[in-house]
This record gives sequence, structure tokens and C-alpha cells, in this order.
Amino acid sequence: MPIADLHLDLAWNVVQGRDLTHSPKEQPDIGFGPASVSFETLAVGGTELIGATLFADPDASETASEQCHRQLDAYAGMSLRVVRDASDLDGEGLRAVLLMEGADAIDVDDPDDARRWFDAGVRIVGLAWGQTRYAGGTRSPGPLTPDGRRLVPVLDELGMIHDASHLADDSLAEMLDLANGPLFASHSNCRSLVGEDPTGRHLPDRHIEGILRRGGIVGINLFDKFLLPPAELERRRATLTDWTNHVRHVCDLAGDANHVALGSDADGGFGKLRLPIELETVADYPKLGTALSDAGFSDADVTNILWHNAAGFLRKSLPGDASSD
Repeated sequence: MPIADLHLDLAWNVVQGRDLTHSPKEQPDIGFGPASVSFETLAVGGTELIGATLFADPDASETASEQCHRQLDAYAGMSLRVVRDASDLDGEGLRAVLLMEGADAIDVDDPDDARRWFDAGVRIVGLAWGQTRYAGGTRSPGPLTPDGRRLVPVLDELGMIHDASHLADDSLAEMLDLANGPLFASHSNCRSLVGEDPTGRHLPDRHIEGILRRGGIVGINLFDKFLLPPAELERRRATLTDWTNHVRHVCDLAGDANHVALGSDADGGFGKLRLPIELETVADYPKLGTALSDAGFSDADVTNILWHNAAGFLRKSLPGDASSD
């Protein structure tokens, strides 16, 4: 069974000095622990479709646009196919939908800039990471800014997909009302399971339900800090059962297993020691299926969660003729 992972920071890792053609053990620690991702481990684990990010570090010396262009160049040198329309989802090999995580690289005052990013292959935009020009985000509560309210219809007109992950509560509430285009959360977990969330990073049930009402999906993150309440994390490592608990919660809200997926964020600012204890690298992704089966999900549900939900959502949301996946 192929696996889809809605959120991986491949190019950011390369720009930071990692070589994904090497095994994780051969890659340097770039500040947050041992690596877990390489092209070989993705292939061994069965990952065939990813949300591949363009991430602009707000503390970097380069502008957001310069950082994202460097990462575009990095993807151009990788052995993967950039997905531009629904037909690109077909075939074999690693396919990547480019996802801008934090929209500061887009200049809403330039009427052609968003189009240039679309033409470069970007198909998903999340307005926030932390606070951006366009929205409140993680650790930065607040609504969409006036510029954000200008940018959303521009993205809609282009056919961009909106990523709700990292949006502050007030910003996401506005986005659910304002955006006309498809909307999902690439790598967000359930606030009701993690507990009080002063950073605004996790999704409250009302926002999960808002995403579901729009036909969106929620990708569940593998970061242990996002799987367990803080007090429990101090006592033990996270397990895949903790991940399946978040999956189950979204399914309970949806009434089915058709609106949840994997959005691992593996190597996205945390190393392999912060993954569930059963996972050494992404080569171990088949263990996700085993964990879901052990949690009582049917074979069809497991296939939906690890592949069809993500692939189907992207197929109906990307440019091109929608068809069954």
C-alpha cells in the first residue's frame, strides 16, 4: 500500500546542510537531533506522495522570498515529480505537492506575484507559521490582517489550496468564512487530547468540524509534543497508540475514517527521538498501518487514512479533471 504524507520539510533540510541521498545516520545534526528522512527511507517505507514545504524562517537573514526560492531550487535538483495538476498524481515514484508554510514570500501588493509562485509549482499556501504579514499564527494570536483578507481571494482565483495548520484560532475562524477554495490542515493535532494550548498550535474541535464541513482533511503530526499532554510527556515517550488516538478523535467528529491522514512533519524542527518510540525512520511507516489495525480500524479504513484520503482530497482540489483515485 502506498503512503501519503501531507507535510515534509525536505528542501528546508537540504538548505540547512543535509543530503537526503545519504542515509539518516550519515546526515548531520542541524540543531534538533538525528535525522529520520532520506529518499531511501521514504521509498522503503512506501511513501509516494508528499506535501513538500517551502518554509521561511522569520529569524533568517534572507527575505522570505529569497528563502523560498532557494528551496524551490533544491526541489528542482531532487528525484521527485512536482505535482502541478491532478494528472500528475498518477504514475509511480515520489510525487510532491509544493506547500508554502507561511505566506510572507508572496507580495500581495504586486498583482502578479502570487501568479508567479503558482507558475513555479506552488499549489498549497498556509498564511501563517508564527505571525506573518497576513495572519495570526502559532504563539501569535489574532485575526487575519487586512493584507490577509486581500490575499485570500487572490489565492482562490489562482486555484491554490489553503492550509489551516499554524493559523491562530481567530485567523482560522475568518478563513473558514472567507476562503472559497479547498481548505485542509496539513499537520495539526487535536487540542482536546493535548490539553490547554497557549500557543494556538493545535486544532480545537470546532475548527476540525469547520474543516470537515468544507470537505477538508486533517493530517496528524508525529511530533511527540503534539501527541501528549505536557505532564504525560514528562513521564514517557509517545507511542503510535497516541498517534492513533488523534486519528480516532477526528474520525469520531467526522463520523467516518474519510477525513484524516498522515501529516508527519518528520525532521521539521525535531529529530527522530521525538517521533513515537516505534519509529526509527520513515522507513518504518508501515507500522502506522499496523497500529491503526491494532486500534480497531478496518483494512479499508487503514488504506483510506494512509493513502486515499490525502490523494483523493488533492485530486479533487488540484487543477485538472477530478476522478476516482
